[in-house]
Amino acid sequence: MWGAGTSASGYSLQQIMPGKKFKEIAASGNNFAIDIEGKLWQFYDTLEQEAVQIMPDKKFIAVEVGAGINFAIDAQRNLWAWGEPLGLTFLFGQGKVGKQETPVMIAKGEKFIKIEAGYDYVAAVDIDGNFWGWGDNKAGPLGEENRYTIYEPVRFREGVKFSKLSFFYMVGSSGRKVGNYALDSTGKLYAWYGSNDILGNSSLETKLGDKTF
Repeated sequence: MWGAGTSASGYSLQQIMPGKKFKEIAASGNNFAIDIEGKLWQFYDTLEQEAVQIMPDKKFIAVEVGAGINFAIDAQRNLWAWGEPLGLTFLFGQGKVGKQETPVMIAKGEKFIKIEAGYDYVAAVDIDGNFWGWGDNKAGPLGEENRYTIYEPVRFREGVKFSKLSFFYMVGSSGRKVGNYALDSTGKLYAWYGSNDILGNSSLETKLGDKTF
């Protein structure tokens, strides 16, 4: 695995943890990777700073980085979160909680396979393909239903089984661009909550409803 960061010789591209092989990576302010043995590591923009293993007693299958908050799914499909959110403080799924230095389990008893984080909302897919969400839903990033702040994970879009999620966020000279996407078990693509050009239309108007392809 290679990364660009600062070192004694300046800003450069260097190999991270030479000799170790990785299968998953998530980097956005906080940087994490899962090696082929399932161990979860945090590494830093200062490349000479030694990587730290997170929860050494567990193996992981997925990791995701939000706005100051980190998520990981362990080999038993439990969902964990930790960090200091830059946006809403209740993205840990347990009501209003501030900085969380050690990982806490979210939706204990549920088993997850996918996790995706927006700036102030989170979505996950469980082992049965059900869509879960929590966070700020007032503008509808989690769907048309329940347009309010959601403090703990709830299920959305009953009756549809999902396999993948992808949230897009970009800020540029023309303003903020967002778009949320999901694939269901039949291969159908869903797009919602974003500018129509991001959702596959030519207009720049905001679209909050579902569009399937």
